[in-house]
Amino acid sequence: MFLTADQFLLTTLVVKITIVAALATILVRYHRFRHILISERRAWPERLLFAFSLGVPLAAGVTSRLLLRYDAADLTLEGAFLAGLIAGPYAGALVALMVAVPALLAGEFIALFFAVGCGFAGGGLREACPNKEEIWHFSPFVFTKLHRHLWRMLRSVRVDWAVIFLLAPVELEEIRQFLGVDSLGYLSLDGMLAAAGKDTGFCHACFSGNYPTITPDDLVQLRHAMPALATPA
Repeated sequence: MFLTADQFLLTTLVVKITIVAALATILVRYHRFRHILISERRAWPERLLFAFSLGVPLAAGVTSRLLLRYDAADLTLEGAFLAGLIAGPYAGALVALMVAVPALLAGEFIALFFAVGCGFAGGGLREACPNKEEIWHFSPFVFTKLHRHLWRMLRSVRVDWAVIFLLAPVELEEIRQFLGVDSLGYLSLDGMLAAAGKDTGFCHACFSGNYPTITPDDLVQLRHAMPALATPA
């Protein structure tokens, strides 16, 4: 690998930002989507259209991640969180369900719970924010002025929602890393052998039941279960 770990992380983040910017540019060209985006009161058909407009390309990104093994295409956390923050918890949950479908088909069962949690987290912050205009001030560039926002919070003793919106996805990412798993399902025998290497010579009798020797049909007690025999002095 010609990139260091830090360079690879930076490249992944830049690609994520590029994908999000391209998707936003495409969607805002449609008048119906712009109307849904700026409207505070959305009927269920509009919420479904919003979720479908975001969920389909985000699900395609997860599919490409599963096929190409490139993490930059997976925007599960970011997409579900932003959908909930913009359109409410139920729209965020709908986007999360659509995004989690490819991962579920690949056996990554925990992805569903995590994605829905991200959607509800964004929606919960939206409901908690007293001034919905603060949502449109949310930007990753707040990080460059984070010290000013923190000082303003301490000086005026009030909640700066720009900081809250910035720290929320960071905490979600820490939760994802803390979980440290892609799936709650068990590996199949073929998957285990592929991960360990087929030429390693590991015995898989306990997994497959194919023992190299014939096992007796009758039950045999273990030594510790048999009565102890007195040994002659």
